[in-house]
Amino acid sequence: MAPTGSFDRVCRARPGGGEPDPCRGAGSAHGLITEVLRMACPAYGFTATLPPDQAMVISTAIDVVRDEPERRQRLWDNQRYFVKRMAELNYKLVATETPIVPIWLGDEAKAEQLALAVREEGIHVDAIRFPAVPIKSARLRIQLNAGHRRADIDHLVDVLRRHQHFAELARRFVVANSDRRATVPQA
Repeated sequence: MAPTGSFDRVCRARPGGGEPDPCRGAGSAHGLITEVLRMACPAYGFTATLPPDQAMVISTAIDVVRDEPERRQRLWDNQRYFVKRMAELNYKLVATETPIVPIWLGDEAKAEQLALAVREEGIHVDAIRFPAVPIKSARLRIQLNAGHRRADIDHLVDVLRRHQHFAELARRFVVANSDRRATVPQA
């Protein structure tokens, strides 16, 4: 069978020769259909280039970072403020070097329950569980940004304070390991 459409041109090459490629002929289509697909389907092009709208958003974001350094300052101020406020509570922070501050809970069910309780207060937070982190290393991922106000951060800390019973396992883990290093499993 002779190639009849763009799909055939893509599928026809087979490394090492041998049997015809199974998709050869199956993708044959009217020339207009293959042309429309080629022009309209980003996956058809087998390319890693960004669509123009996404490239423009990224370019604009880079401009904002360069032209508005006060946003980056607010981001880091928010991160430091959150970490300082969390020191008042019984939660174990896995890392405090970035604006993503994981709160270690260990138990997956408790992490899910706490995430749900926080979401019910109107705050989006993700519970991170296995396989994204090791078994018995579940955590909440708190993601701070420059748009958060101190009142937003205070509200989150107040919600976490009301639900500190979920941190009981984390406290026991840290105390049990205090004779060695007071750390938690890293992701």
